[in-house]
Amino acid sequence: MKIVVTASADLDLRPPVADKLRRIPIACLHHARLQLRPPAGHFYVSLQNVASRLEEMLRRMEELKPPFGPGAAPEALGSLIEAMEVLLHAVMGHLEACQAILFSLFASNREALAAQSVKQFIRETKAYREQVAMIVNAVKHRGTRIGSALMYDASAYAPGYFVESELEDGVIGPDRNIHHGGDTAISLFRDLKLHLCQLFFVGASVGKAVGAITPLEDGTDDEQVSKRGYRMRELVRKVSLLPEIVFPDEVYLPFPLIRLRSADDFGTEAEFSLNPRRVSTFGRFEMKVTYGGDSVAKTFKVPYLRPGWQEDLAKRSRR
Repeated sequence: MKIVVTASADLDLRPPVADKLRRIPIACLHHARLQLRPPAGHFYVSLQNVASRLEEMLRRMEELKPPFGPGAAPEALGSLIEAMEVLLHAVMGHLEACQAILFSLFASNREALAAQSVKQFIRETKAYREQVAMIVNAVKHRGTRIGSALMYDASAYAPGYFVESELEDGVIGPDRNIHHGGDTAISLFRDLKLHLCQLFFVGASVGKAVGAITPLEDGTDDEQVSKRGYRMRELVRKVSLLPEIVFPDEVYLPFPLIRLRSADDFGTEAEFSLNPRRVSTFGRFEMKVTYGGDSVAKTFKVPYLRPGWQEDLAKRSRR
């Protein structure tokens, strides 16, 4: 998947649907029955919440710096993972907000669920939504925690996280359903780029659905919005500069690529895509892992250390 987003010189770089929602005729809005803000306001608040969490992740990531000596994991890693959990909840909230916006364009939920445009939106966002929901629901409903993982060698490093779960006989390790049988984790450099790309992918799906549901009034972008600076543009720039290095199993996954083609006084253009490209990973590495204690568990499984996990994963990837 690939989309290109442009913004004129006086506008921030944001999902184009943000402006499209402002041009929905008042007669077509049913947000009051759901006790929601108007669609444009609902989307703006949700978008800003995710942006704030991404900015916090970047701030905390700056505190994590090599070299990493022997002993416990650096304190900054734990702080980073705490911020990641908050980000995941914000992303889940944004996905729910986008679906609610579409529902607010119908007189009833039954009518919304029957609409082909809504069904298509649900299909297009299903895989990503399920990926995020598995993690958020595990933390929210099963009382699990998110553990941290730091993989590094002499020349590179990659922070990451995993959802803790009881595996067998009281052993705590990466959740089997989320982490390939309990052998892997999620690298943050890839994950942050993925969530930012999906912010624009999901926005494009919302925009397509809105265009199919209701006509839009003629209009231009709100001048007040255009004068609020380049927050999203700066966020896109910073995330695009994160290293293209992932955990070993993630080389089998499409890599989220962000290219800021131009950002100057004449305007901004950015490309967001998922590419089947090979990125850097580790051969021999050292790893630091942290778990949340529960006063009971005494045995913990470390991701990527089970003999033969790479061969098993390669077999699953070829199926």
